Amino acid sequence: MFKVCTLQDLSTILPVAVVNEVAIECYKIRGDHVGTATPVSIADRTLLSLLKALKQMVNDGVSGVVADFLARATAAHILHTQMALSGSDALAGVPNLSTRQMQRIQEYIQGNLERGIRIADLARHLGISQTLFVRRFKASIGMLPGHFIVGMRVQHAAVLLADSSCSIAEVAARSGFASSSHLSTTFRRFLKLSPSAYRARTSSVRKTLVGSNSNSSLSNLDGITDVCHMASQEPTPTDRSRRGNVLEPRASPRTQETKAGRTALTEFVIEQTSLRVDCNVDLQASSLGLGWTDLFAAITCELPHDALHGAGSAVWLATAAAPHEIRRVGAGYRYERLLPRNAISICGAGDGAYDEVVAPVRAVHVYLRQQLINEVADEFFKDGRGRRQVRSLFGLGDPILQQLLTAIRLSLNDLRLGNRLKMDHLSQALAVYLLTKHSELGPVRGRQQMPMFNSREIGRTIDYIDANLSSNMSVAELAEVVGLGRAQFSARFRATTSMTPHQFVIIKRISKARQLIAEPHVDYSFVALRCGFASSSHLVSSFKRIIGLTPDEYRRQAGLTGK
Repeated sequence: MFKVCTLQDLSTILPVAVVNEVAIECYKIRGDHVGTATPVSIADRTLLSLLKALKQMVNDGVSGVVADFLARATAAHILHTQMALSGSDALAGVPNLSTRQMQRIQEYIQGNLERGIRIADLARHLGISQTLFVRRFKASIGMLPGHFIVGMRVQHAAVLLADSSCSIAEVAARSGFASSSHLSTTFRRFLKLSPSAYRARTSSVRKTLVGSNSNSSLSNLDGITDVCHMASQEPTPTDRSRRGNVLEPRASPRTQETKAGRTALTEFVIEQTSLRVDCNVDLQASSLGLGWTDLFAAITCELPHDALHGAGSAVWLATAAAPHEIRRVGAGYRYERLLPRNAISICGAGDGAYDEVVAPVRAVHVYLRQQLINEVADEFFKDGRGRRQVRSLFGLGDPILQQLLTAIRLSLNDLRLGNRLKMDHLSQALAVYLLTKHSELGPVRGRQQMPMFNSREIGRTIDYIDANLSSNMSVAELAEVVGLGRAQFSARFRATTSMTPHQFVIIKRISKARQLIAEPHVDYSFVALRCGFASSSHLVSSFKRIIGLTPDEYRRQAGLTGK
């Protein structure tokens, strides 16, 4: 492929108009400064990965939404690296919406709740482009317009339920929901209550609410943002101050502190992920300090080890540039295979996994906030029931996803490439692509999710299991380690690991047995005793069920002899 070209040469996959739009709206550059003859260096490996992904999308006919986000990320990269523009300048070039503009948007949405509201309509209402509107809206209140619209529909439905005798179907129609079931699932997701339960709870104070000056506790824009953040698995605090019924935009979208002293849109850091750095996992590079808010990425060198990746509020993607053998156990599945280079494994938010890395490997880990995925799902995926969730997959071969992860990895190697503007667009492109290609309609949960163990609690539990594998452990014994009752311990353990305590203990015992069986002259009865199995026959049957081979077959396959 050629080393140097012009924007005109790339126009089939990266329209010059997109580059100009990003330049004008985000960098305050006149359009004639970014002409079709602008030279572009293709020797830039990050740019090459982005262009390859764009070209693959064009060839595969992938959704225009994800292609648009990726095109803007590519344009921002070109402007940032090849025209000496800084990411901070770009962020400074995105002013917040004014109080009057926010009021006009609120009034427009309220007046059109019963019909479909498009983002393009809102942008046209303010007389600006759709891209600039989305960026300025998110800079102002910390969420995408689509997520905010759904919050307003829920707010309107809540007021009708509290202050009127309309049926659930009438409330759904007047609030813009496709059906009463659509209202019910969305209402539960946002307020953790069914519409009927909410109406019953507010019926005793309805007269007080009607007679007061305030329509309800959710009758202002400040309340909408609270409702929207309740629906996110990982709420991001936004700083809000009221002027009448309108939200005052923030002074700074990245570092402004709230009145409570909390920081809005904080950087995504390693402590919020399931990645643990220790003597077996060496962290070679990461996005720490780059200011990325929706995505965390890391490059690791890993020795053979086993690790529990607890269920979290982010989608985890992992890949390696060389073939590597890995074993993974999760909720209802077990994988063991030699993965080819660039194979990708995905662990959806809320899913845990137990991994055994068999040989040294250099890996790339990317974590994408579930909050961003929720916002994108609400804006672009109108399923009407539940919310789309990214599936857990193992050893996936996806050229487009591979190029997106490569672009993220290369951005870690050169700090100049990690500008936040590009990563904002790239994170959204990744979220839309995962929802388009690798998602499913998630289950409707009427009850609040069981809280998960923190890292200290799960660490103490695993340490106790490792130290007592030869004994006959009970759930009550494990629950005592963290000071909980048996039922609560089991529920929280499963919420954290996607496995029951018994399943996890069996997996740890089999893992220890594999290490001992690798010694060719170790007797099976000794292995059974050391690993907590009742007898050698119990060891053999459990080993066969989990590994798919008997211990003898496992030894022969590994080239070992003796019993």
